[in-house]
Amino acid sequence: MGQPLRVALVGPSPELVGGVATVSRQLLDAVDPGRVQLIPIVTMAGGGKASKAVRAMSALAELAAAAPDLVHVHVADGASVLRKAALIRSLGAEVPVVAHLHFADADAAVRAPGWSVVAERADRVLALSQAMAAVVGPRCNGPVEVLANVVDVEAFSPGGARDGSLLHVGGADPRKGLSVLLEARADLDEPPPLSVAGAGPIPAAPGVTSLGVLGPADLAQAYRRAGVVCFPSLAEGAPMAVLEAMACGCPIVASEVGGVAEMVGGGALLVPPGNVPALQAALSALLADPNLRAELGQRARTRAVARYGLAGQVERLLSLWSDAVNSRATSRTNLTSSTR
Repeated sequence: MGQPLRVALVGPSPELVGGVATVSRQLLDAVDPGRVQLIPIVTMAGGGKASKAVRAMSALAELAAAAPDLVHVHVADGASVLRKAALIRSLGAEVPVVAHLHFADADAAVRAPGWSVVAERADRVLALSQAMAAVVGPRCNGPVEVLANVVDVEAFSPGGARDGSLLHVGGADPRKGLSVLLEARADLDEPPPLSVAGAGPIPAAPGVTSLGVLGPADLAQAYRRAGVVCFPSLAEGAPMAVLEAMACGCPIVASEVGGVAEMVGGGALLVPPGNVPALQAALSALLADPNLRAELGQRARTRAVARYGLAGQVERLLSLWSDAVNSRATSRTNLTSSTR
């Protein structure tokens, strides 16, 4: 038996809250170290701009010292593109790169500083949805594949009685659309209690409670209690929170942005982003119809289990990593032969 493949997993600290950190945790927990040795290279661990800059510089040194067979780099919006471009630029030409894209706004991301480095250097590019792949594909040198986010369907599962409340997961992040939800909720004949999970100050309003940042177990309990879970986002890629709510069998109302429609299939009510009357109408219809809530919740759970389990994703990644390493080795051999 050969040595396990050494893969540098480049991205934010797995200890952070957020979709990309969750993906890193999933891989670190699920990948068999006898087949692949994952080497976390942390590019962001929280803090302000200065601490982020120091962390990014440390990551450069750690990546060089790791001497991996392959680099799997998580790339998100904004400054993440530039940070990952600097790391990729530091690599030798013999090291294959897999760029795993987590864009909320793919159109803006492919215009960000550093994107050309990522697009030209990556041997493989992973997009979270067909919608994202359609945007980034024409701008990438390597092949683009769709690799959806996945969810632990055992940790996030239905259970217990639901109350009549609303749940919003995303905190005060403007892209998550809390202001739209607050306005739509206020227009309901009988506004139900609303709980908000996530970071940031939440506007004070009657019946609105901030849950703060929740760990996975507490977040799963919040999903199980909620009568309706609402994701009124203005921009998204393929949000992990939607998958978690689906796995918990939640009735869901969500904005039709990014890859959300692909994710939920027929397991949620979808509304145009930022459209308060449409959101109010969807919430009103769902809150008034327990049969519809039960039907959507069952559809969501069934879809999550069938399409978004972790094992299938891990096997796909193992195959993709192996192919990328072998393809790069073959290219080097052919280049050497042609120069003789």
